[in-house]
Amino acid sequence: MNLDEAFLRHLDVYSRLRPGDDSQSPGDWAERGQGPDSASEWMAVEQYMGLFERIEVLIEGGVLDTHLTNRLYGYRVRNIVANERIRTKLLIEGAAGWQDFLSLVHRLKKDGRVFPSLP
Repeated sequence: MNLDEAFLRHLDVYSRLRPGDDSQSPGDWAERGQGPDSASEWMAVEQYMGLFERIEVLIEGGVLDTHLTNRLYGYRVRNIVANERIRTKLLIEGAAGWQDFLSLVHRLKKDGRVFPSLP
């Protein structure tokens, strides 16, 4: 699995969730109360999150290292969890369907990544 190529397929969702910094404005979903709205936007988010579920399975299988995954991709997972709409609909109300994603969040927390609170 070429992760760089896989992440390129999700550039739109990544960009929309990206918080701003000194050199770039935030993505339009980084603002409080903003997030996916249409069915196609939700599908794109779910596909992006599915990539992280695959990463969790690879960590469980010993193919990927938790610390390295956190260094390279932890901020992306945090950006997903930081979005109130996604967190509420998929990770709280729909938590049963996202167990591998939530396992990755908890694994990255143990490695020092800070996330908004989840049950």
